[in-house]
Amino acid sequence: MPYRDASSPADEILDTFGVLEGKGGELVGLLGALAICGLVALGVSVFVGMPPGVRPWLWTMPVATLVFGVPAVMIYVRRRRELHLVRSGPRVRLIVPGALELELPLVLSGDQLAMDMGGLTMHHVFLKLVDGNGRGLLLNEVRGAIHGALEGWFDVVDKATPAASYDVRAAGELVRIRARIEALNAELRGATA
Repeated sequence: MPYRDASSPADEILDTFGVLEGKGGELVGLLGALAICGLVALGVSVFVGMPPGVRPWLWTMPVATLVFGVPAVMIYVRRRRELHLVRSGPRVRLIVPGALELELPLVLSGDQLAMDMGGLTMHHVFLKLVDGNGRGLLLNEVRGAIHGALEGWFDVVDKATPAASYDVRAAGELVRIRARIEALNAELRGATA
């Protein structure tokens, strides 16, 4: 066991948020859609009936569901990460274990884009976090038509600082992350004033 100074403060996890690596989301969506197509075709064939010419091909439907569904689940699981806000004495850090560590206070910026998809408007909301050492994190949330645009959100994202990209797992999570980081920023700036 490595030596640890007894006077060094223990890490306290203040909050945890679920995120996904930015790469691979489109592939998971495509494979998942193909798996669902195979499952729907199987369900319709079994419960509604199928023409005699298609019956010999019934076995292909569950196979297609597995061929596309298993890799979709495996890629999704590999993309899952957690974002932690950790306090170590007077320091607060934002950590994605094994990938990224930012020191608070952070500079926040962001933007949101509306995209029309077949008559439905999807909103891509971005939150960029940059620390004093020039390390950045870009978080993305896709909000469906039912959720709509975020009121009072940023309108310009910092494009100068390179950043690792992650997607949030749940709608509304970016608002929680922003509020938590702004509160911690204010606390840290107040402590140093």
